[in-house]
Amino acid sequence: MRGSGRRRRGRGEIHKLTAAAIFKAAAATSFVLDRAVQIHGGSGYMRDTEVNRLYRTGRVLEVGAGTQEVRKLIISGELLKN
Repeated sequence: MRGSGRRRRGRGEIHKLTAAAIFKAAAATSFVLDRAVQIHGGSGYMRDTEVNRLYRTGRVLEVGAGTQEVRKLIISGELLKN
């Protein structure tokens, strides 16, 4: 895409942006679901409720594609290269 004014992104830049997007999405999801469980009180902890199912599913985002610490290392490593 030469001449289009778009900067080509290197592989490291893409990894950094992807890690940052996943990190932010997982953090936001965790925050919202934690609040939902708090709002529902004791029933939010019961296994058969929708809030609890969503909470457990949301936790997979934090671990599924690598831990939050690994994402932080990817982001910081790419930032330090620049």
